[in-house]
Amino acid sequence: VHGIEMKDEAVNQRSLPQSSQEETQPLFSAPELLTEVEKRKLHRALRKKIWVKRLDFFFGKVWALGCIVLSGYIIYYSNFFSVIFTNYNVNKLFFSICLLCSGTALTLLIYMSLYLPYIAKINVEPEEYSPNLIPITTLCLVFSFFTSIMGLWPVWGFYTIPIIVVIATGLYKVHHFLPSNVFGIIMQLAIIIGAFFSPLWIEHPGYWHF
Repeated sequence: VHGIEMKDEAVNQRSLPQSSQEETQPLFSAPELLTEVEKRKLHRALRKKIWVKRLDFFFGKVWALGCIVLSGYIIYYSNFFSVIFTNYNVNKLFFSICLLCSGTALTLLIYMSLYLPYIAKINVEPEEYSPNLIPITTLCLVFSFFTSIMGLWPVWGFYTIPIIVVIATGLYKVHHFLPSNVFGIIMQLAIIIGAFFSPLWIEHPGYWHF
């Protein structure tokens, strides 16, 4: 019987197509059975993985720093947060909708990132706790983006879109240089709120606007 089973197994192995046999073979053998060529391949693959991770980290930080610097320059050069509240060309209707949607989205983000995990001690994903949180937040952010463009278009014209995109990206990318805990969240919120008070130390009335 044992001989018959071995024979059947051999027949099954021969009946497998070449591609199936190759797929069943591991990429590398056990460590004690590795050849020198396999060891070199494994070493190169590990080194490549490490360097790809390092480069992704490095370029991610460089990109975030560039966005933050450019955002700060635009805020300073345009005196953004002074102009949007004082310029008479601002479309008040759309800008009010923008503020409402932005405030709602920011409140929901604080609720998901700060209140649920650190105060309520609910250690589940927001979409599991309340499936409507993320769709509502996304909808508010989309509405705030388009209404901000319509509300501020009379002020900066074609510059409105890049100004809003760069400033929003810079304020978001700040988290790359902050601790990934509750203190980092609070610091990022403080930076965002502090940006609204930037006209206090910007001496000029702002440029680019009509």
